[in-house]
Amino acid sequence: MAKNSSWAVLLILVVVLVVSTAMRGYGGMVGGRTKVKDVKSNKEVQEIGRYSVEQYNLQQKKSHLNGG
Repeated sequence: MAKNSSWAVLLILVVVLVVSTAMRGYGGMVGGRTKVKDVKSNKEVQEIGRYSVEQYNLQQKKSHLNGG
């Protein structure tokens, strides 16, 4: 019986370790803020920003058209 409980404790520890590692995102918080150097000259950041603003504006238009 003690052998089974040892395996259960080991399994729980492994699961907790895997989940906590995944939640930290390997060094950074998932969805957390990070500093970006040269935002004005970083084309990828500029494209993502433009896309985000376009999508927000589309949602706002749809909301107003639906009476919201």
